[in-house]
Amino acid sequence: MNQLYLHILLLKFHETARWLEESGLLIAKWKDGHIIDEEDGRFNLYFKDGDGNLLEIIAHSYVKEDVLVPQSPLNILYVREIGLPVKSVPIFREWLKSNLNMKTTEDGDIFNFVVGGTAYVVATWWQRPWIPIAMKALSPKVHVSFGTPDVVFLQRIQNNFKKNSVSFECKCNEVSFIEQGYTFSIVHTSEFHSDIPKQLNLPLSI
Repeated sequence: MNQLYLHILLLKFHETARWLEESGLLIAKWKDGHIIDEEDGRFNLYFKDGDGNLLEIIAHSYVKEDVLVPQSPLNILYVREIGLPVKSVPIFREWLKSNLNMKTTEDGDIFNFVVGGTAYVVATWWQRPWIPIAMKALSPKVHVSFGTPDVVFLQRIQNNFKKNSVSFECKCNEVSFIEQGYTFSIVHTSEFHSDIPKQLNLPLSI
């Protein structure tokens, strides 16, 4: 089971939620039966796709929504998060920070958001149940691709890898590596501007 989190338009959140309900996909319910969770300007809803993967649509009131063009009937602005279960959250978190220059607002032992631009890695202890379905997630077999418009950043990552003795492969402006059993790539995406996270008003990017 993979876990993906899609940031969508806040103004279209309830319309998107209705579209999902009418699509026939399995909508995850909380213990009290509600499906849309709301807290401090944040709305989210969990659902499963046809392959059994857990997905979330999420919207935050602080995000400026006129920066990117929404895509698909889900009104997706960008893929916000991917959940990656690991045996040790602190080890994985510090690896992401020291090698990929990712950041955190706070550090936890069983759950952590590790952030780089628009990308959030949800590092979670492999025995922690996922809400709201209360199931433990197996490590998904995924190839995670991050994009960067900054070729200097690609070189900085390679320098970090060399300094920390991390094996990697580089070709055609793409750096690939394996960590915690997951395959990653960082790809040069020249079509995006480097200040998009700041324009979106994302935390750790302002």
